[in-house]
Amino acid sequence: MKMTAILNDKFGDEIDSEIRRDTEYIKANKDFHRFVNEEIPEDKAEQLKEMVGRLTSAVGNAYVEAGMRIGGKIAVDLLEE
Repeated sequence: MKMTAILNDKFGDEIDSEIRRDTEYIKANKDFHRFVNEEIPEDKAEQLKEMVGRLTSAVGNAYVEAGMRIGGKIAVDLLEE
């Protein structure tokens, strides 16, 4: 298993809880679900929710990996000083 996957698994809940408290995320999520549930046929709505979920997960994983790399660089720079 990749180190980033291990760390994401270990700290994913903490990251998710930060995101879920963000007021912009809360509003955007509410607007998205309202639109999908009211404007799109049920079968297509489920497909869209699943696709957006996969996309969101992929973006989140990429940000976690990038954040860990940056954190590692910062730690190395601080140790070298």
